[in-house]
Amino acid sequence: MKTSLKALAVSISLPLITLTATAQETVRWGIPMAFGSNLTALGDTMPWVSEQLKKVSGGTVNLQVFEPGKLVPALGIFDAVASGKVEAGYSFMGYEIGKVPVSGILGAMPFGLETDQFAAWVYFGGGDALIKEAFKPHNVYPILCGSISPEAAGWFRKEIK
Repeated sequence: MKTSLKALAVSISLPLITLTATAQETVRWGIPMAFGSNLTALGDTMPWVSEQLKKVSGGTVNLQVFEPGKLVPALGIFDAVASGKVEAGYSFMGYEIGKVPVSGILGAMPFGLETDQFAAWVYFGGGDALIKEAFKPHNVYPILCGSISPEAAGWFRKEIK
C-alpha cells in the first residue's frame, strides 16, 4: 500500500457538507493540492484518489485536482476551504498551527507517535473526534489520509552547540 512506504501527513479538508451523489446529480469539485503530483506518496495520492472515486461512483463524483498554486496558493488551501472558495483541499494539517494550535502535534512532531500508533489513536483512541472538534470553528472537516513519521530531533529557540 502506498502509505506504508512512507506515511503521509495530509488531510483532505472538507467543509461541513455531505458528499452524496445520486444518479441524477454529478459532484464536480476543484481540489487544490499543497504538493506537486510528481512527489511520491505526498503528491501522487490525490490524483489517484480522484481517479478511483470517479470509477466507483460511475462518473458521478469528479474531483479535478489542481497543482500547487494553480487554483489557490499552496499555503492558502485551509483558508480557501474555510471561506467556501473551494469545496475541498489536499494539504498538511501542521501548516495551520497559527489558526489551529493543536495541528502542530498532528504533524511530524519531534519524538511523537509512529505512524501506526498515530493512526490507532485517531481511529480507535478518540483522536478523530478531537481533530474534528479543533477544526470545526473554521468550517473545515478534516479527514486523515496518513501521517509522516515523527521528527528525529526537536524544536528549539536557540542553536544547540
